[in-house]
Amino acid sequence: MESKKRITSAYSFAYSRMSVVQWAPTHTVRVTVDLVDTGDEWRMAFAPEPQGDVPDPDGLMAAWKDWLKKLWKLRSEGVLPGETGPCRAPIGCYGRFDHPELEPLEQRFIDGVPRNVDALVRVMREDRDARKRETAVMLLGYMTSREEFVRAVLPSVRDSDQGVRNEALRLLGAAQKDQKRVIIPLETVLEALWFPSATDRNKAGWALVRIVETEGAVHRQQILDKVGKVLLEMAGAQQEIDHQPARKVLALLSGQDFGDDVAAWRRWVEQAR
Repeated sequence: MESKKRITSAYSFAYSRMSVVQWAPTHTVRVTVDLVDTGDEWRMAFAPEPQGDVPDPDGLMAAWKDWLKKLWKLRSEGVLPGETGPCRAPIGCYGRFDHPELEPLEQRFIDGVPRNVDALVRVMREDRDARKRETAVMLLGYMTSREEFVRAVLPSVRDSDQGVRNEALRLLGAAQKDQKRVIIPLETVLEALWFPSATDRNKAGWALVRIVETEGAVHRQQILDKVGKVLLEMAGAQQEIDHQPARKVLALLSGQDFGDDVAAWRRWVEQAR
């Protein structure tokens, strides 16, 4: 907090955010500082914050909150070792249900979400509570049609809240994984790679990985022209969650793997462009 005060008092930024990530296996804490210069507000062309108050569809959001409390309790007690695990959501998982206290709770979402898609979309688009909008996105991971999911969630990529954008981009990438054709729009993903938060960029990075895995390097020039600079910056980041997707995209586009040699990646990008 003191560091942020020093930075923002010394310089003028259109956006300033600090986030902390803890890596349990290496007992490491990393702080990421995201800044947007004044004049680069185009990177934050988000939708206005909604002002509605939408009822909880069929109690699904309350049930999700109850499950999360139990999940975090089991994690804090050391019963569940990892962040994620198996679930039965057709689109993509959040958390896990592989514990006797959690497993019976998932059926509520499997049955309830497909019956309440329209109501959940209303929460996602209209509710002023960003955490409710974020929960609605995660619940929609239990939709049965990937194409319908993409159509429903795509506008939330430009939500005013970074948590909502994070979940929308994460699940759009999950929807694209292992598909025979591209079902998420490339241009939207490329725009999201310029968004201001690290969580925007690394989730957009993985969504781009899934697109390139599906269709190969057919849009290599467009990708490098639009986000080559961002991919190189991400490729040199210290945090694995940031550099992994960028290096994966570059490897898929180039047919080569320079690992953490950012200078080699930079030479390849300059030559390819």
